[in-house]
Amino acid sequence: MCFIFSTFFAIFTTAIPFIYRYFLLCRETKLKTHHIILLFVISAVLALGFDLLCGLSFLSQQESHDRYSALLDVEIWGDGHKTIPNFIAVDIC
Repeated sequence: MCFIFSTFFAIFTTAIPFIYRYFLLCRETKLKTHHIILLFVISAVLALGFDLLCGLSFLSQQESHDRYSALLDVEIWGDGHKTIPNFIAVDIC
């Protein structure tokens, strides 16, 4: 979860220097310190929101596991040694 948060936080905070330059050059207004801190806080809240959404979307549900685990019993996935490819096991779990 920390990786997801830090990735989204890095993406969202990339825009802060551009916003600062826009206000400085185009609007001829210098942003105060609390405005810049507010931009970082908004970025952190958005990153945390995406982090929580990603965490909730990867929670496994027992009904879906029971429903899709029957697919592993089909003979077409085997390679002759009664094993299944790794990508199928990872995708279902």
